Amino acid sequence: MSDFKPGDRVRVKANHTVHGGREAWIRESSDSCCGYEVLLEGAKETVWIPPSYLISLATTTPPVREVTLTTAASLISGDRAKDYGDAAESFTRLAALWTPILGVDVTPEQVALCLTQLKISRLVGTPGHTDSWVDAAGYIALGSEIAARGRDEG
Repeated sequence: MSDFKPGDRVRVKANHTVHGGREAWIRESSDSCCGYEVLLEGAKETVWIPPSYLISLATTTPPVREVTLTTAASLISGDRAKDYGDAAESFTRLAALWTPILGVDVTPEQVALCLTQLKISRLVGTPGHTDSWVDAAGYIALGSEIAARGRDEG
């Protein structure tokens, strides 16, 4: 296995998964398996790529903010959307569950804000925990989408 690590930007050879060769970000590597999980530039979902398809580190490293937002976008639009379904429906269910516990009406937008605050609270203690930054960005994006739907319907 090469010396690529999560967060590295790499060039990927054209193959059965990648047409025309592209740049990608390493999301995860597997010592026990056969490659790297990468997020191809412009893609919404990650794919596994064998080490032989990775050419080199890309000459430009994207800013951390770009990697954080791109990763959050790929998760909330890909794996997590598939696993958990529509965020507005999920946050509406959570709001209905929290309302009797808190004794006040809770909106789906407030659920997004509270989940974001949970991640911020965790980051106060562990600011180097990348996943919490990504998750917080994802919750903000989902809250923004839910609020926009409400404006469109209202």
